[in-house]
This record gives sequence, C-alpha cells and structure tokens, in this order.
Amino acid sequence: MNRFRRRAVTAVLLSAASLLPASVAFAAPPDSGGTLDITRVDTSGFPTVTLEVSATGGLGAADGSGLQVTENGAVVDVTAEIVPATGLEVVLLIDTSGSMNEGGAIDAAKQAAIRFLEVLPAEVQVGIVAFDDEPALISPLSVDRFQLVAAINALVADGETALYDGVVFARSLFSGGTNDRQIVLLSDGGDTVSRATIDDALAAVADVRTSAIELVSSEANRTALEQLAASRNGTLSSATDSDALEGFFQQVAASLVNRVVFTFESTSSGTTTFAVSATTAQGLIETSETVELPSLPVATTTIPAAPGTTVASAATTVPASVTSVGAEPTSTGIVEPGGASGAMLVLGAGAFFVSFMLLFMLALPGSRREQQVKERLVGDRPVVAASGPGVAERLTGAADRMLDRQGRRKGLANVLDVAGISLRPGEFVVLCFAAAALLAVVLFAAIGPLGILIGLALTPLLARMVVNVKAERRRKAFADQLPELLQLLVSSLRGGYGLAQALDAVSGQSPEPTRTELQRVLFEVRIGRDPGEALAATAQRMKSRDFEWVVSAIQINREIGGELAHVLETVAETVRERQRLARQIQTLTAEGRISAYVLIALPFALVFFLSLTNRDYFDPMRKSPGPALIVLSLVLLAAGWFWMRRLIKAQL
Repeated sequence: MNRFRRRAVTAVLLSAASLLPASVAFAAPPDSGGTLDITRVDTSGFPTVTLEVSATGGLGAADGSGLQVTENGAVVDVTAEIVPATGLEVVLLIDTSGSMNEGGAIDAAKQAAIRFLEVLPAEVQVGIVAFDDEPALISPLSVDRFQLVAAINALVADGETALYDGVVFARSLFSGGTNDRQIVLLSDGGDTVSRATIDDALAAVADVRTSAIELVSSEANRTALEQLAASRNGTLSSATDSDALEGFFQQVAASLVNRVVFTFESTSSGTTTFAVSATTAQGLIETSETVELPSLPVATTTIPAAPGTTVASAATTVPASVTSVGAEPTSTGIVEPGGASGAMLVLGAGAFFVSFMLLFMLALPGSRREQQVKERLVGDRPVVAASGPGVAERLTGAADRMLDRQGRRKGLANVLDVAGISLRPGEFVVLCFAAAALLAVVLFAAIGPLGILIGLALTPLLARMVVNVKAERRRKAFADQLPELLQLLVSSLRGGYGLAQALDAVSGQSPEPTRTELQRVLFEVRIGRDPGEALAATAQRMKSRDFEWVVSAIQINREIGGELAHVLETVAETVRERQRLARQIQTLTAEGRISAYVLIALPFALVFFLSLTNRDYFDPMRKSPGPALIVLSLVLLAAGWFWMRRLIKAQL
C-alpha cells in the first residue's frame, strides 16, 4: 500500500511540473520584495499579441494597472485581464528517492509542500505524484486539502530516482478540461533508473509550464532541471536549506495566483523585445522576453485615379495599419497565414492528422479477442500499462483509468463485447474523442461556433447509437438462430451425448453469434463455473427471453430428471411460434416505422438541401435566438422519435 501511495504521489507531482512555465527564469530569493515574470507570449493572432505576466510581492494592482508594457522600448496601450484561479490545475511532482534522506530533505519538502497548499486558493485543483524507483500516484486532482496534506505526510524516501518517468506520468494526470496547467517539481535532478529519456520528458511538458525547485544533493543534476523548466517559460530555483525551500514554494504559489494577461496590437516585425516593468520603493523591477515576429500583414487597396487621367484605377499595396483616405480595400482572394481562414485550415488539418493517427494506431492488427478474454478474467481491476508504452497505449491507458475511476469500464467492455466490437473500452473512448474533435472542426468551418457544440455533443450520441444498433443486430441474429440451435441439441442428445458434449458439438456447426456464445459457455464451464449459471449469463447478456426458457428447462431437468431432448423439442416449437407471431407484428407495423423514419429525416434533409441551394438562408439562425431554437428543435425531434418508437414497438 505504501509503495502504491508513493507511486501516486510521483504521478501528481510530475503533472504539476509540466503545467508550470517553460522558459528558465531564475527566481529571486524569497525576501526580495517581489518578482515579475513573463510566463507566456502568444503571437498566434499577430499583430495582436498576448503576454501573460505573474507579479508577486505586491507589484502593481490586482488588475495589472501598476505595470507598464513596452515593445522595443516604446510604451504600448494594453488591455489587462486577470487570470482566474478557478481553471488552474497543479500537479506536485516530488522526489522520494533515497537521496532525499540527506540532511532531512524529505521532511523539509513535506513541510514546504503543505505550506504551498495553504497559499493556493481553495478552488485550485492539486494532484500529487512521487517518484523513486518508478512514479506513483499519491493523490489525483482534488480540492480536498485534508486529503492532500495526509497524502504528503505519508511520503517516505527510499530507492533510486526515476525523474523522467515521473515527468511523463505526471503529464497524464491533467483532466484536459483546461489549458491552465502547471507542474511544480521538487528534485535534485539526478535521474538513475528511468525508462523514459530526457527527450520524452521534454515532449511531455512541451505545453505545460514547469516550475522546478532544485535540492542540492550527492546526485544533483542541474542541467536536467534547467531543460525541463526552459521548455515553456518555467522557473528554476535552487534551495540549500529548509527555509529557502519553503520560501521558493510560497513564491511559486504566489506566481500562480497573481497573473495578468495583457493584450495589445504590435507594430513591429522580426526580432522584438517585450518588457514589463514596475516601480517599487527599492527601484525599478523589470522582466523581458525576446521573440521573432512575422512581417506585418498587408492589405491590397484600390486608389482612385486622379481626375482627368486616362487610367481607370491604380492598385498599390500598403501596410494594413495605414489608412488611406478615399481608398477602399478589395479582396485579393489570398488567405493570409495569420488570418481566420488560415487558422481554420491549420486547425482542421491538425485535427484530421491527429484523428487519422489515432485511428491508424488503434487499428493495428492484434489479437483483440484475446484481450477481451483477458479483461473478462481480470474483471473490474484497474488496467496496468506495460513498460514503455507508445502514444496509443498511453492514451488508451489514461482513458481506461478514467473509466475505472467512474466505475464504467467493466460495463462498457460488456456492451462492446455484445456488439462484437473488438476494442478495449479505452480505445473506444479515444476513438470517440478523435471523431468528436474532427467533426467539431468540420462543423465549425461549415456553420460557425455552434458547430463545435453540435460536433462534441453529436459524436457520443452517434457512437452510442452505433454500439446499440450492432448489439441489437447481434441479439436478433442469436434469437433467429435459436430454433435451429435447439434442434441440433435435441439431435445430439438423442444420439447419446451429454449436455456439455452436445453444446461442444453444436458450437462447431453453428453460425455467428451463436458459435461465440456457446464457446464462451464451454470456456466458463471448463474453468469451474456451473453450467446453469453460464447459460443464464448468456441469456441475460443476449436479452433473450426464449433462451431463458431453455435455461429454465435445463435447470428443472437437472433437478428432477426426465428426457431433456423431449423438453427442448417442445421449447423449440414454442420459440418458432413466438418468432412467427413477432414477424407478423413487424409486418403490420411496417407503415408506422417508415413514417417515423421519414418524419425524423425530413428536417435534416431539408436543411442539407437548402444549405446547398441557398447558403444565406440560415444566416438569421446564427444570431440570437437562432441557436436556442435549433437546440430546442433537436430536443423535440429526439422526444418525437422516442415517442413514435414506443408506439410502434410491440412486446411479446
């Protein structure tokens, strides 16, 4: 148990380290009176530039009004916005290897981590990961400070140092519901046993800011910590005693909750230095960041020819920031890389590539049926990933762990098995996420922001519908094959076979899905399960009332004796009559079913037709209350569909 808890702690800490800033900015000592740090520079919307700044120690007002932003030395007009703490996720990644016993470092680390939790706002989610020989999840993301403090106090230092494995594991802890993610790493940096490399760790924290606190020990490796912190404007501090360690932890906590985003229009290109400064009683405090900016976008404008000339018009290209009196811009038909269309193309291509790669990796050949048998034998125990997993296995492993936490993995595995879908639950979830991202991008390009909501909501519904349809088809095929199955059983029993021998003989002659279900029954019987229970489980899984009668007949025969072949022959005749009656009902209700399909499909077909013939017809629906009316219409259509299905569905 202690080892599991230490692993859990390691995973959470690694996640926190990957969420902190990436570029190396050596922190000022805790008693310096305040620090400034540019934690993020976003030029994706150039010439609009966004700077995220952390200001600690009372530098400037809470809204950033006490700070000044300059571009190449010139003051710029900015719009300031406070970064809320509600969306922040932090993972504490703590080194619990044997070197942490030197000088009582582990005790100082635990005290500093607890003080770190006290400084953070109560709504910030924090996870804890510890690493020694391998990473361990100590606590998942949580706002329960009592649980987190108890987890920290239980840490014990022992073993080797798997720093890189810990970083990779910590990265997997984040929920994915926010981009505001920070990793706080406490270690001496000396990796000794990791399977992952420094490149794997850097790739894991490429989009997560990491604040690293170095403890000087016999295994110290400052270079590794510098690289991890430098990946995304992170910070690196070096502590030699417990007071300095606690001070740095508090400084990191303060930098996470005192952040301001400045937005402004840039007028520069090429190598540009952005600086943020504040005037204090001790003097001027300033931080800067140098970036490479693209060329300013240009716009083509048509300048009217002078009166009396024979030239009808003259065209010239001028910077977009220059306004020419009397000139009106004309479209050139060229998509600028930084424009909205270019961004959509890049986003769409990226989503398509990611989705394609996920589909390709998950579609690689393998013994899926063996994996499903193993999952049935394992039951509802958590899935443990093999060492050195690839990207696909990491994603599916994370999805399986999420399903385990929610208690849904076993149920989803059973549903997929009944539907005949040879995928693990984690693989199915990852495929759904990839399809949802791709559909959201396509619909966003077609109908705007509402398309994202529709794509994300529609994909899970479609996935569930596909699984349910395949499961129902498989169950129907099993029910249709039941009379022939019973007839073969009767023949085998009258030929002198016992029940188990008859099932074995019939399974080899039956088509799918009866063959697979009978082989499952035989497999369960051979490993010690009661035949009646195995057959009853099949009846429940296939939702076959007719097969339940067969199981009941077999159970009664086992208890009181008699000729089982004659009983099964009678049941087979009853099943045939029930199926004949069901087919007659299906024929009589065919008109109602077709009407339901037409009425439900008609609105969608009409929208598709009008979108092709008159693209502006639905423009008013993009403005309020159009989106609300669309959602309401979809809800009413769904209600109508379920109502009509209840009307035309007959139960025997």
